[in-house]
Amino acid sequence: MPKRTTAEIKVPHRTYVHALVKRCPDLTIKKARILEHDRSQYVTPTTLNDFFDKLQGLFEVGDYSPSMICNFDETMIQCASRRLTVVGPRTSKTLYIPEQAEMPHITLGVAIFADCSYPESLVIYPRKTLPQEVTAEWLVRYRKICYTGQPKGWITAEILEKYLLEIVLPYFLVQRVRIGSSHRGLLLVDGHASRINAKLWQSFRDNDIDVITFVSHASHVMQPLDLCPFSVFKAQLRQGVSVMRKMTLPERRQFVMTHAFDALHIALSPSNIAAGFRKAGVVPLDRAVPLSHSAVNRDPNTPPRPIRKRKTTINLNGDILTSQDSLQKIKNDQANTAARKAKVVKRGRKTTKKADEETPYDQMEEETDDYSEYSDDA
Repeated sequence: MPKRTTAEIKVPHRTYVHALVKRCPDLTIKKARILEHDRSQYVTPTTLNDFFDKLQGLFEVGDYSPSMICNFDETMIQCASRRLTVVGPRTSKTLYIPEQAEMPHITLGVAIFADCSYPESLVIYPRKTLPQEVTAEWLVRYRKICYTGQPKGWITAEILEKYLLEIVLPYFLVQRVRIGSSHRGLLLVDGHASRINAKLWQSFRDNDIDVITFVSHASHVMQPLDLCPFSVFKAQLRQGVSVMRKMTLPERRQFVMTHAFDALHIALSPSNIAAGFRKAGVVPLDRAVPLSHSAVNRDPNTPPRPIRKRKTTINLNGDILTSQDSLQKIKNDQANTAARKAKVVKRGRKTTKKADEETPYDQMEEETDDYSEYSDDA
């Protein structure tokens, strides 16, 4: 029988698919989530078991109580409405609406503890100064938020160090004196390049707090924040954002931040935090929970995860950052990076210019003409 070409293969009609599902009670129709290649390919039972072997060893030594187990991660504050359905002339093939003015990249950093408590969250604006909506009244209303700035609104090693040392570490010390709390603490983070900071993790080591990174590309399976609080946060952000179409950029920014902080309050409810740690298999410690996740690749023929070379950073993949070996590895990498930069400067090679302290969004406070009302007409 000749092999059929792609053009000859017909997709079953939607009616046929629904009829098939109706006859087979074990089948259902759902919208599929798009998963990045590395997440779908290299999160295997082997990589998860390797991580939980290390985590179980830490639990046996630290005997952590829920009040001393913390997860920190970042997400982006972004309110985007879905594609709008509009009414227009039947003869028009495509209907258009004006594009909204782009919101700046704003990063939100959150730390949660397994006893369902949390310290102040971190907001990183792409600005030199706080925007006009952050008034004294605003600071009182959202008192569990601290602010900082960076030209692009991203987290850096310096911002992370300042936040963890001034907010999270003191919170650990307060948690430690609570009744039933263990002496040792545990901080779970991902392997982002901003985590390469020997001085920071030495401070945590000196305070008897262990720090471990998740397996690369596996946060959707094993990170408490991603498994519940952040998903609830993003779902809340998507609600009621159509009103932004008639707002100026400063008005839109104020709406987004108010909407985001209210959504964060809902996302960080005790039940959501507890659900995140439970689904991650961290509290209670149970590796069977993430291993049973539908996104885990169980193909035995999956090749080992490739090690991609980086020019200036090392790869953090399930490492215990407060161990002596990891600290030394990070120190060596930081020393090598500094030496390479000095060598480039000595040779006179062109280097990237430092970003101006004032960002484009500092100039948009009073601009309204370019972002005036949009028409509802199609």
